[in-house]
Amino acid sequence: MIAGGLDYNRLKLEGRLNGKVVQQASTSQMIFNVAAQVSFVSQFVTLMPGDIIYTGTPGATGMQKPGDLFEVEIEGVGILRNPVTAG
Repeated sequence: MIAGGLDYNRLKLEGRLNGKVVQQASTSQMIFNVAAQVSFVSQFVTLMPGDIIYTGTPGATGMQKPGDLFEVEIEGVGILRNPVTAG
């Protein structure tokens, strides 16, 4: 589902490591704005509803270890939860 009615270039981002806020930023701080990123990726692949473009986030998130849980919340969009595993 696509979240509509949002200004994608001014959304609050929050990163949490094991429930502790370790990052607060905005999409306005990203090096390339959302439209530029979608445009670039779509030159190489056909984007379909539900696709995710992994971009990273502005700022640093700190060290993570296997067993940790890292969550990224994007205002008005939702939360992505990622368990950390050994590589």
